[in-house]
Amino acid sequence: MAITKSSKIDSILIRYPVEGDAVVEVNSTVSWDDPDDNELPVSRPTSKLIQKMTTSTSYDEETGTPIHTQTLTDYSGEDAAVIAICDLVWAD
Repeated sequence: MAITKSSKIDSILIRYPVEGDAVVEVNSTVSWDDPDDNELPVSRPTSKLIQKMTTSTSYDEETGTPIHTQTLTDYSGEDAAVIAICDLVWAD
């Protein structure tokens, strides 16, 4: 039988920095299991920070000067609960 991977959200926290937009922290437990293996399941905690804006850096070809561009973070692939909280926290 194949190993299966599953993830369970343990908590979703909203952090409000002194400056800037709120940050959503998702704490989960990821587990791997195979019913035919006595040493499984194995689980480990994970944490992910989701920010409203994502910064990417490119460089000017002539001067080498960094150019920073901010775009809205795409969190559409997250769990429905995470999406709902991000939408609520970052509603304009």
